[in-house]
Amino acid sequence: MIGVKTRFFITDNSGGKQAECIKVLKKKYQHASVGDYIVVAIKKVKMRKKMKVKMHDVRFGIIVRTKKNIKRYNGIYVSFEDNAMVLLDKNLNPIGNRINGPLSYEVREKKLMKLILVAPSIF
Repeated sequence: MIGVKTRFFITDNSGGKQAECIKVLKKKYQHASVGDYIVVAIKKVKMRKKMKVKMHDVRFGIIVRTKKNIKRYNGIYVSFEDNAMVLLDKNLNPIGNRINGPLSYEVREKKLMKLILVAPSIF
């Protein structure tokens, strides 16, 4: 489960390295899993000229990988080695145009086709 103050790796090329969860959106309780929308604050950024985010920006994001086991419908448990997310703008479109690493299949169930098209693989 992902809660408030959890740190994430940003897995797109928007310019951020790490983000911290501020709030979980569209949930009754403040716990999130793969495919949930969250509000994050950018904590670390990459040093480049063309960055789309700055330090301490508040942005929307969607969780694409977690360390916690995810149970699928066929009984398989899937977990990843890190907590990762993709940054989104106000219209819920991805800020970056490339994603590093695989996406979880649960993101596909949220019907975010723009995110799925730029993903290298879906696991």
